[in-house]
Amino acid sequence: MNDKREKIKKINEKISTLNNFLEKYGEQISPKVPKIDENAEMVDFMNIAEKTREALRESGRELSGLYFKKVEEIKKTQNMLEFVIENKKWKDPYLEVNLLLEWALYRAFWALGGRIIPGFGPVLNWDGSEPIHTSSGLQPDLLVDFDDFYLVVESTISSGPRQYDTEAEPVIRHIARIIQENKQKRYSEPVYAFFIAREIDPNVIEYFFVYHAFHKHPLAEEFITVIPLTVDQFKNINKKLVNEKSPKETLINVFEQVQDIKRTQICASCGVPRIDASNWYKQVLNIIQEQLNSH
Repeated sequence: MNDKREKIKKINEKISTLNNFLEKYGEQISPKVPKIDENAEMVDFMNIAEKTREALRESGRELSGLYFKKVEEIKKTQNMLEFVIENKKWKDPYLEVNLLLEWALYRAFWALGGRIIPGFGPVLNWDGSEPIHTSSGLQPDLLVDFDDFYLVVESTISSGPRQYDTEAEPVIRHIARIIQENKQKRYSEPVYAFFIAREIDPNVIEYFFVYHAFHKHPLAEEFITVIPLTVDQFKNINKKLVNEKSPKETLINVFEQVQDIKRTQICASCGVPRIDASNWYKQVLNIIQEQLNSH
């Protein structure tokens, strides 16, 4: 056997080992690394190298998701959320508050049993262990797959009128586009959303309520359900959910009951929900509290 064939054989053995590892520890990891043909040229080797880097990067991301379920890491995530509430930077590694919030939420939803869809969340370093930049802003901050439903998570450190000006319309549009894309892919799972900020502007709640109760978004062609939460509220919710056997069941029960609010308060003559944004939001928070206390 000539040198080239011998080298290709050894590379393919290593590729097999890598693919076995990916299959064992992250069955949804892609792309798998293709083997090299004995007639391969340099461009083929370069392609394999790139596929290997992609697979290793994705495996690091998936495995770190399992890591975030550890008790000590859950406590660390809670501490990160507390730093955001106090508007403090996280120094190990050094993170500004906006990136810290995205990173804490990313960790939190992995720990709750969700799977962050590749391409969403903060930009991570090569092994998926630390963030190096916030998400792009051209799509939702997080898209979480809970098998039975998808959860969009949008977050911001802005407040007051600026929060309404910069977040309200883009958040609804991002969610609507996810719903539209899922329909095109013939996915049947519902899409829900959280909007998380240090404080919530009442006008943002009103805006979300309108698309929840009165107007179907033209992209989604359906009503959109977004639950606004302060970071402090989410921190308390997360603290209880991580101790539940099936957090996703609690989450889907919350969203289904939130959707029932308008269904049970429809005007018999005009067919329009008889509820305002303020009362709706009070009922939403009551539903969350009742669900958490019932488990």
